[in-house]
Amino acid sequence: MQRIGYWLMAFIAFAAGPAFAACDEVGYIATFEVTEGQEQAFETGIVKVAAKVREVEEGTLLYSPYRGDNGKYYMMERYRNLAAREAHAKDPAVLELFGPVMGTLSAEVSVESVALLCGEEAAQ
Repeated sequence: MQRIGYWLMAFIAFAAGPAFAACDEVGYIATFEVTEGQEQAFETGIVKVAAKVREVEEGTLLYSPYRGDNGKYYMMERYRNLAAREAHAKDPAVLELFGPVMGTLSAEVSVESVALLCGEEAAQ
């Protein structure tokens, strides 16, 4: 993973609430490779997706898009628990918004799970 990946994983651990609040919290980093010339369409679409996810998915703690280098974009995701992650993107309004975003991609989306460090030892 490039240097941006380490900073993004650190951000997931500390963004949008206490880092050590619940050991059943789950996180993901989705990587999107956008077709050259489609960056603006992707950015417009993914911002709409993120806003809708935060609006309708109660168990989502963080769902924020980031621009990387060379046509790569990242979605930082945090969920209250695995059930909240499994419920992700099942709302018809969210699914509808994903369509135009997926049409801008040059490769399949890569999703990496990350685990929250928790417990007394990690909190110190």
